[in-house]
Amino acid sequence: MTENQNVYEILDSFESVFRARPAMLGTAIEVNGMFFLIDQIRFIRKYGRKIDFEKQSWQAFLIEKKLIKEGHNYLVESLLQNPMDFELLQKLRLEYYQWLDYD
Repeated sequence: MTENQNVYEILDSFESVFRARPAMLGTAIEVNGMFFLIDQIRFIRKYGRKIDFEKQSWQAFLIEKKLIKEGHNYLVESLLQNPMDFELLQKLRLEYYQWLDYD
């Protein structure tokens, strides 16, 4: 097994745990913060190049959805109200993958 395969297995494991038992990864706020790196790895894996942060990143998606607006991160504010409720985050991630046209 190559080093890249190991990284991809860990990435796949993260996605599986996030869908089935997300609290194993931390609070919703902590998991939300992990997406910055996870998305970069996923994007390189799928497309063989770096993500365009202004057009394809999780933050760009949240800005388009108006969940980040004028210096306010409404997603984080919502997650802070119930840090162990992952339902909104999971729903938004599915929308994000569709927005990217990502499997």
